[in-house]
Amino acid sequence: MPVNRLVFRDSGLLLPDRGQPGVRVRPACPTADAPSITSLVEFCQREDGASPAGRGLLSELASRPGRSVATWLATVDGTPAGLVALVAAGVGPVQRHSIAWLLVAERTRRR
Repeated sequence: MPVNRLVFRDSGLLLPDRGQPGVRVRPACPTADAPSITSLVEFCQREDGASPAGRGLLSELASRPGRSVATWLATVDGTPAGLVALVAAGVGPVQRHSIAWLLVAERTRRR
Protein backbone atom coordinates (compact mmCIF):
# COMPACT_ATOMS: atom_id res chain seq x y z
CA MET A 1 0.00 0.00 0.00
CA PRO A 2 1.50 3.39 -0.94
CA VAL A 3 2.24 5.92 1.76
CA ASN A 4 0.88 9.42 1.19
CA ARG A 5 2.43 12.46 2.79
CA LEU A 6 0.20 15.29 3.84
CA VAL A 7 1.49 18.85 3.83
CA PHE A 8 0.21 21.20 6.51
CA ARG A 9 0.37 24.93 5.88
CA ASP A 10 -1.06 27.89 7.74
CA SER A 11 -3.79 28.17 5.11
CA GLY A 12 -4.92 24.57 5.50
CA LEU A 13 -4.05 21.00 4.59
CA LEU A 14 -2.68 20.27 1.14
CA LEU A 15 -3.33 16.69 0.05
CA PRO A 16 -0.85 14.95 -2.23
CA ASP A 17 -1.34 15.10 -5.97
CA ARG A 18 -2.39 11.67 -7.24
CA GLY A 19 -2.37 12.49 -10.94
CA GLN A 20 -5.25 14.92 -10.38
CA PRO A 21 -5.16 18.54 -9.31
CA GLY A 22 -4.24 18.99 -5.62
CA VAL A 23 -7.02 19.22 -3.10
CA ARG A 24 -6.94 21.91 -0.42
CA VAL A 25 -8.79 21.30 2.86
CA ARG A 26 -9.22 24.19 5.27
CA PRO A 27 -11.42 25.23 8.18
CA ALA A 28 -14.60 26.91 6.96
CA CYS A 29 -16.77 29.63 8.43
CA PRO A 30 -20.51 29.35 7.64
CA THR A 31 -20.76 33.12 7.30
CA ALA A 32 -17.59 33.99 5.39
CA ASP A 33 -17.71 30.85 3.23
CA ALA A 34 -21.47 30.94 2.59
CA PRO A 35 -21.08 31.52 -1.18
CA SER A 36 -18.73 28.53 -1.57
CA ILE A 37 -20.87 26.28 0.63
CA THR A 38 -24.06 27.28 -1.22
CA SER A 39 -22.33 26.68 -4.55
CA LEU A 40 -21.30 23.17 -3.43
CA VAL A 41 -24.82 22.38 -2.22
CA GLU A 42 -26.37 23.58 -5.49
CA PHE A 43 -23.89 21.55 -7.52
CA CYS A 44 -24.62 18.42 -5.45
CA GLN A 45 -28.37 19.00 -5.85
CA ARG A 46 -27.99 19.15 -9.63
CA GLU A 47 -25.85 15.98 -9.63
CA ASP A 48 -27.81 13.71 -7.32
CA GLY A 49 -30.80 15.66 -6.01
CA ALA A 50 -30.23 14.43 -2.45
CA SER A 51 -28.40 17.37 -0.92
CA PRO A 52 -29.84 19.72 1.72
CA ALA A 53 -31.06 23.22 0.96
CA GLY A 54 -28.21 25.75 1.08
CA ARG A 55 -29.69 28.01 3.76
CA GLY A 56 -30.72 25.02 5.86
CA LEU A 57 -27.20 23.66 5.81
CA LEU A 58 -25.69 27.04 6.68
CA SER A 59 -27.88 27.25 9.77
CA GLU A 60 -26.86 23.70 10.75
CA LEU A 61 -23.19 24.70 10.56
CA ALA A 62 -23.59 27.47 13.13
CA SER A 63 -22.56 26.68 16.69
CA ARG A 64 -25.00 27.51 19.46
CA PRO A 65 -25.16 26.92 23.23
CA GLY A 66 -24.67 23.22 23.95
CA ARG A 67 -23.67 22.44 20.34
CA SER A 68 -20.24 23.19 18.89
CA VAL A 69 -19.69 22.74 15.14
CA ALA A 70 -16.33 22.49 13.34
CA THR A 71 -16.50 22.65 9.54
CA TRP A 72 -13.91 22.05 6.82
CA LEU A 73 -14.21 22.86 3.14
CA ALA A 74 -12.30 21.05 0.38
CA THR A 75 -11.56 22.70 -2.95
CA VAL A 76 -10.08 21.45 -6.20
CA ASP A 77 -8.45 24.21 -8.23
CA GLY A 78 -10.40 26.75 -6.15
CA THR A 79 -13.79 25.10 -6.83
CA PRO A 80 -15.71 23.77 -3.80
CA ALA A 81 -15.54 19.97 -3.87
CA GLY A 82 -16.55 18.77 -0.41
CA LEU A 83 -17.52 19.69 3.12
CA VAL A 84 -17.46 17.91 6.46
CA ALA A 85 -19.00 19.18 9.69
CA LEU A 86 -18.23 17.64 13.08
CA VAL A 87 -20.55 18.33 16.02
CA ALA A 88 -19.91 18.11 19.74
CA ALA A 89 -23.23 18.28 21.59
CA GLY A 90 -23.78 18.42 25.31
CA VAL A 91 -22.31 20.24 28.27
CA GLY A 92 -19.20 19.49 30.29
CA PRO A 93 -17.62 16.05 30.24
CA VAL A 94 -20.73 14.37 28.80
CA GLN A 95 -20.60 15.20 25.11
CA ARG A 96 -21.62 13.32 22.00
CA HIS A 97 -19.50 13.68 18.87
CA SER A 98 -20.79 13.02 15.38
CA ILE A 99 -20.27 13.78 11.72
CA ALA A 100 -23.28 15.96 11.07
CA TRP A 101 -22.67 16.60 7.37
CA LEU A 102 -20.47 15.10 4.69
CA LEU A 103 -20.96 16.44 1.17
CA VAL A 104 -18.72 15.45 -1.72
CA ALA A 105 -19.33 16.57 -5.28
CA GLU A 106 -19.87 13.57 -7.54
CA ARG A 107 -17.08 14.60 -9.90
CA THR A 108 -14.51 14.36 -7.09
CA ARG A 109 -15.58 11.07 -5.50
CA ARG A 110 -13.28 8.10 -5.77
CA ARG A 111 -14.50 5.17 -7.83
